[in-house]
Amino acid sequence: MRNLPSKVKLACLLPGLLILNQLVYSQTTTVINYQTWTGATGCNIFGSSTNVPVTINGTNSTVAHSTNQGQPTYDGAPNNAVDLTAQPNSNQIAGTEYQMTVHFKQYYSYKITINAATNSNGTPPAIFFFNLNNGGNGSNTLCTGPTVFSQPTGSLVQPVPISGNSFTDYVINYDLLPSSEDYLIVGAICSSTTAPLQTFLIRKITIVETPPPPTFTLPSTVTIPCGSTDPQTFTITNQYSSPGVTGYTWNLGASNGWLYNGNPAPATISTATNTLTLTPVCGITPNDISATVAIGSSNYNTNTLKPTITAPPLVINGSDNICSGSQTYTATGVPCGAVVTWSVSPSGIVNITPNGNQVTLTKVNDGSVTLTASLTTPCNGSVSKSISAGILMSGNVNNGGQNTPLYTVNSVAAGSTLVSFSWPGVSSINCVQSSTNPPISQTGFIYYPSSSSFWFTLTNGETINVQFTGTASCGPVSATRTFNVPGYYTISPNPATNTVFITANNTEEQYPKALPENNSASVNTHYIQTIRVYDALGKLAMQPVTNRHLTKAQIDVSGLAAGIYFVEISDGGYKETQRLVVSR
Repeated sequence: MRNLPSKVKLACLLPGLLILNQLVYSQTTTVINYQTWTGATGCNIFGSSTNVPVTINGTNSTVAHSTNQGQPTYDGAPNNAVDLTAQPNSNQIAGTEYQMTVHFKQYYSYKITINAATNSNGTPPAIFFFNLNNGGNGSNTLCTGPTVFSQPTGSLVQPVPISGNSFTDYVINYDLLPSSEDYLIVGAICSSTTAPLQTFLIRKITIVETPPPPTFTLPSTVTIPCGSTDPQTFTITNQYSSPGVTGYTWNLGASNGWLYNGNPAPATISTATNTLTLTPVCGITPNDISATVAIGSSNYNTNTLKPTITAPPLVINGSDNICSGSQTYTATGVPCGAVVTWSVSPSGIVNITPNGNQVTLTKVNDGSVTLTASLTTPCNGSVSKSISAGILMSGNVNNGGQNTPLYTVNSVAAGSTLVSFSWPGVSSINCVQSSTNPPISQTGFIYYPSSSSFWFTLTNGETINVQFTGTASCGPVSATRTFNVPGYYTISPNPATNTVFITANNTEEQYPKALPENNSASVNTHYIQTIRVYDALGKLAMQPVTNRHLTKAQIDVSGLAAGIYFVEISDGGYKETQRLVVSR
């Protein structure tokens, strides 16, 4: 018999009763005594279904027997026993098997005692077995001796080591039966095709049925997102359907972090049912939960349920694309009491306007950004979303025999420039010179739609803006590219590693425009008032010079990562942008 839990003490064992902690659970004892059976007839005593007298807890009853294989016989005085023979048949393994209708219950335990003997041990010995099943290996009404069949297999097949010609009790235990079964099958089969005849004699079979010990369980854990105030329902499972439950006491502990019916939950809660609904308190990790189940005057403890706190299910909802204009994004799954902080990287592509759990992004330049929503206490955590602003454009700038990639701002040499571009996913593309100084009549701007290219000419100090428009899957898109010819300022060295010198050219011929009238410098003095350095995405990387009147400036770029930058130089009235390469 299976060892009972330490809580369930065996107080005493009386006929038919198992007393556990003052709670009485009934055992059922079925005795099939073939010694006192007087109805056995024929060469196959169970060839047709035969009711054999039995006692169940001392009360007379019957159990139906039927032959599955071979021909069980009855051996009268002095043995008064059912005989099963095992012997090869036609050089094949064969034997005898019968079944009796006994209903075995799931989770119950069974002790089966057989009083039996054998007239010969045999070499090799035959196999005697019990099997609990919902049906045997067929049926047989013939009297032709042992029949050929395969020995059954499975976890409910138990060999019984019967040996010797003296009647002896042999015990087989089935603990906490995993499934309900309707038959006890008793059989004998030879173990080889050369085994001799072996007969087993069965006088009595006693079956003791024991209900399972009362066992009650809670789930081992419950997963609660941090900051969640969603109600949680807990259920106690009566594992073996033990009867007589009279109540449940739930153990939460003091200051437990749970609400019960809208109020702080007490340390213990008593219920008449096996369920309890609790609500987590905002910002507090709730206590573990256990329960005590009462059956009569006996108590049975459950396991302990441990809440598991997980990251909140934070999600950013909104479009993956900002073709133009603005898009609003919302953080959902924000836990109670938490504050959302919005950030975007890199900068210079979109402007960000946060508003609590929402944020508005406004497209400034083409590119890709990562939008992040970060939580403050009581729950940390963050979630990010990748967003495309506009449609990225690539291309090639052919100027003076030199080919360079197409950037947002492009420095070119004086003369003719041919630009080819690619704008994936965009249709109905139009391309125009949007700036008017110098006018198109001087630049000779021409757009070639069939080859996605355009041509223009510039002289020293001139700058033009080229406007692109088109239609993408997300809607209308636009982009601007700038082209200039440096002429009023010199940058060296270029490429640079640490230090860059910027010099204003001091010839009135090169700089024909007079300085602002309120400027005290002479007309032919070209000065530097402001310097700003932008990265390739248009983000301001540094502003080393402001509100100065210099003819030469030195800036330190050692803190910049290697790459392409654009240096914007202004004298307060005129502005010029040149490309700078930082190498490492």
